[in-house]
Amino acid sequence: MEDRGFPSFSIIHLKQIRDAKQTDLACYQALVSSTVALKFLKQTYLPPAKITIHRYDSLRITDVPGIETGVLYPTEHPELIVFDMTFSQAKNLTVLPSVQKE
Repeated sequence: MEDRGFPSFSIIHLKQIRDAKQTDLACYQALVSSTVALKFLKQTYLPPAKITIHRYDSLRITDVPGIETGVLYPTEHPELIVFDMTFSQAKNLTVLPSVQKE
């Protein structure tokens, strides 16, 4: 295991828990601020691949201009870089209300 001494940095991420009954919805969402420290483990290359993006009511990534559902997108840089990540100083910035189907 190689340690390159990466500096720690702050991030904001989405913490989300899927609803047990309506699995296409989230029953809990929060924006969380954390400090992350990385330790480099390894780098390897993956075979070329294509991904398909699906539309979900609780994750509307397909609303972004230029992203379409059902289209095969080729990977640009098929590399896998594995890190050991340590999160610290986490705090909720906001907790979002449950997503309800209309």
